[in-house]
Amino acid sequence: MSGTSAMTNHLKSKHSEKFFSLNKGKDKDVPTSLVEPTVPSTSSSSTSTEKQLTLSESFKRNLLWDANDAKAKKYHYLVAEMIAPDNKPLCIVETVGFKRLLQQALPCYELTSRTYITQKLFPISTTEFLK
Repeated sequence: MSGTSAMTNHLKSKHSEKFFSLNKGKDKDVPTSLVEPTVPSTSSSSTSTEKQLTLSESFKRNLLWDANDAKAKKYHYLVAEMIAPDNKPLCIVETVGFKRLLQQALPCYELTSRTYITQKLFPISTTEFLK
């Protein structure tokens, strides 16, 4: 195995069960102590239930939702619902803290402007709140 010792060492230390099952009877010159599975460490190695994202899944995860997307609309209405019943000022959607909160909680959601909330959401949401 020339040139693959780093990969072999990684497999032995991080994926020992798979390494052991793949190498059963193949490498007679590898000491058994190196091939036998060990107890996995509590480091940040992934568990067997996690799966790696495909490239397209990874890109989709980072794309912003369209303003007319059903998921985005849901959060538009929730923001309006937060403002209207408590009579909060509209400028709350422009504050740094609120923007950071939404960016961390919903990275795919793009916060709408005050104008959008006033013109598009409040006419709808105020009638719903009066019910």
